Amino acid sequence: MIKVTHRILGASVALALLGLAGGGLLFAPRPRTEGMAGTAASAAPEAVRFTAVQRATADFLDQGRVAAGTGRGLFETDFFKPPPVAPSKPKPPAPTTREVVVFYRGLAAFPGGARVAYVALEGRLLTLAAGEGVTDGWTLADFDAERAVLAKGERTVTLAFNRRAVLSVPVKP
Repeated sequence: MIKVTHRILGASVALALLGLAGGGLLFAPRPRTEGMAGTAASAAPEAVRFTAVQRATADFLDQGRVAAGTGRGLFETDFFKPPPVAPSKPKPPAPTTREVVVFYRGLAAFPGGARVAYVALEGRLLTLAAGEGVTDGWTLADFDAERAVLAKGERTVTLAFNRRAVLSVPVKP
């Protein structure tokens, strides 16, 4: 109850002070200008003089209604617009060759003189005899217990036993 009384009392005091201030402004005596020397020249209103910035601002505000999104409104900003996107670079040409990982895993000799080599190519185990194709023109030229030789035309690659080797083969479209 005491809080309500304090609020009512505070509000009434504030209204009374505002009323007194308004009445003082309303009924305040105004200075008299008639009969004073030099007042005839100053009776005409003074010409309004704007600076260049003030003139530009006034011209901007006098343009009337503006459609939203044109960037000409007083409260529009381009702060939240994403930055311009840089032109994308042209794609590099597609590769013409690819790398293939090859392992020589050993050999097997059978009665009668037949021999085969075990070559691992991209996770597949191939069983090949001498002269058979491995991949894309590469053939198994020769092999023994420690190494295998792959050939393509005049180029050769020696594969050591259980050692990684890389072949360059053309990309198929």
